[in-house]
Amino acid sequence: MFYSKKALVFCPKFFSYDIEIKKAIEKQGYTVELHDERPSTDLFVRALIRFGLNSLLKKKIENYYLNILDSINEVVDVLVIINPESITPYLLNKFRAKCKNIVIYMWDSFKNKPQAQKLISHADSFYTFDFNDSQIFNIRFKPLFYSEAYNIDKLSNSARYDLSFIGTVHSSRYEYVKKISHGFNSYIFFYCPSFLVFFYKKYITREIKKVALKDVSFKSLKEDDVISVVVNSKCILDISHPLQQGLTMRSIETLGAKRKLITTNKSIINYDFFDENNILVVDNTVTKNQVDEFLQRKYKLLEAEIYNKYSVNYWVQDFLREN
Repeated sequence: MFYSKKALVFCPKFFSYDIEIKKAIEKQGYTVELHDERPSTDLFVRALIRFGLNSLLKKKIENYYLNILDSINEVVDVLVIINPESITPYLLNKFRAKCKNIVIYMWDSFKNKPQAQKLISHADSFYTFDFNDSQIFNIRFKPLFYSEAYNIDKLSNSARYDLSFIGTVHSSRYEYVKKISHGFNSYIFFYCPSFLVFFYKKYITREIKKVALKDVSFKSLKEDDVISVVVNSKCILDISHPLQQGLTMRSIETLGAKRKLITTNKSIINYDFFDENNILVVDNTVTKNQVDEFLQRKYKLLEAEIYNKYSVNYWVQDFLREN
């Protein structure tokens, strides 16, 4: 009798990345059960979790996870948890009884998600996209991925936009994007998870005090719309969070789409796909002439093995290799 391996995945619902991971694991022959890592998509609940106030949701979080655990009637070959914000060591140990292997992956740094450090000793494998965190906490370094939708072979010689930026509004991103994109034909989209988060960061912490409400959307773009913008762009802007060293998803997606990248993340020069023709590393001293000169350079195609290495189908294989 044919036995199909089972994977249980908890992942935040964000730009369809959870669906892409599920599909990639299914391609490896697994039956996949997917759940949001957070107990609710309610804006208030998401805001409390984002601010690290999980103690106020303790009962809700435990009920959410334990109900899912009770519904599992067969052995799970691998439990994959992506960027945990809600699950606790106590809950992880409960799942251990039904899960052969527990894998956790962080696409945020521990400076942004310090509570996740408590889970390291409770996982069979623990990965991070942040090289510094991997060294400090002795866990595995694993950069992010791009989905098949970004595997774009056609290079754009007549793009609609010189520059484009799509991302969450935080820290100094707003000022950086405004400065770099000034004078160019650009597409700019700032996203915030909720008005409550926006209000807190603008008026309480003052992290985004210069950001105008009219420049922010509380509804994320559909994946098809994001891809359309990328396809029609010469170059993608990436302004990384100052508290993290790992490369953003947007950086890796730009690689898959074979588009140029302007980024503030200096660590990118240490990656195997770095090429000065394709990637410009900037800081707050960047000038319009520097950007203009970079845009005039011809994109340099890399070896096929490099593009394949960062695809989501290759990316999930590490999680499944030991099963």
